[in-house]
Amino acid sequence: MEKLFKQFFIAKLLIKEVFGQISPEQQEELDLWKEKNQETYNFLYDSKNFEDRKVKLANVDISEEWRLFQKRNNKKHISIFRVFKYAASIIILLSLTTLTYWRISQKNGDYANEIVSLEIPHGEKKAELILSNGKSIQLTPGLFKKLREVDGTFISNDSLMLSYQEIEEDNKQKSIPDLHNELRVAHGGEYFLILCDGTKVWLNSLSTLKYPVKFSGKERIVELTGEAYFEVAHDPEHRFVVKNRDYDIRVLGTCFNISCYDDDDELVTTLVKGNVEIANIKGAPDKEFNLLVNDQLIFNRLNRSIKIQKVDAKTFSSWTEGSFIFENESLEKIFHKLERWYNINVFFIENDARYFEFTGILPRLESFEVILNMLETISEVEFTVKDQTILISVK
Repeated sequence: MEKLFKQFFIAKLLIKEVFGQISPEQQEELDLWKEKNQETYNFLYDSKNFEDRKVKLANVDISEEWRLFQKRNNKKHISIFRVFKYAASIIILLSLTTLTYWRISQKNGDYANEIVSLEIPHGEKKAELILSNGKSIQLTPGLFKKLREVDGTFISNDSLMLSYQEIEEDNKQKSIPDLHNELRVAHGGEYFLILCDGTKVWLNSLSTLKYPVKFSGKERIVELTGEAYFEVAHDPEHRFVVKNRDYDIRVLGTCFNISCYDDDDELVTTLVKGNVEIANIKGAPDKEFNLLVNDQLIFNRLNRSIKIQKVDAKTFSSWTEGSFIFENESLEKIFHKLERWYNINVFFIENDARYFEFTGILPRLESFEVILNMLETISEVEFTVKDQTILISVK
């Protein structure tokens, strides 16, 4: 165990040295380590090894590796030493890759020696619209555009929202099959959409919604990856269904938030108004759950567990109104959300920093420096910022 802690400690000192934030005492200890491990130290500073480590890191599927680890160690109590050793192999690889990245950048003259905190702006309204013929249109602030689908449906974008105007049945071209559009929101973006039935959708960063240009049949079906807030237009004769890769959400007219990112272990559906039904659950197709106001269903992809709890639903839809509201949320989960909105890369230099909890409100429409200053003032962690990379360590 002592050896593993030492590895973490040395990795932290190496990062601090690169970023110019190492104290004289820490530098002295690192120099002693270098004398005994000169070959390893030279390996780190050899740019030829960087790509190899980067490829290895990119190929690490942490969720899958953790699932396999749990399967191999199917016991009620897993040794903390074994868990720590497993985590060390990933975190040390991450730290050393980060170190080499910055060292290569410095050699190329891309960065000055001192730490410079650049302005990191908040996200903005931007998205990519994919029409039924495959044509891609970039939706950005200030873009006013009117389109017409091949069946005659009018699509309007006024830089604030995308909306569909249903055409009269008499004017519809009969030979055209059901048409679908896709709205994709990248890092640091969000967009507002009104579907042809009047349903309102707020789409968060790194999210994709696939939907019909005009709904037909008994159900109004859309497909979501990422996070979205739905305000569904009431229609008792046509149930509204939101599909993701793990379950369906069925409603008639209601408001709810769903977070179903592919890289998250948990899918979270939170009901704000009305009621919803969760069905066709992956691994439990026979189970169905009805949610009432302020109910939240959490589906764990790793063990297929389902938990329903009471929450303040507005906390989980606050992002649509310009705020992040957190209640006893770990820094790891908080920064996972901030990464998507601010288009940043976050690295925890010390594992303990991941688990500090925060309760409060953060402004969504402020620069990232404002967010960091607020968190650093009230927490036990400190941040190092360079370009779009954030390093987090314990004070």
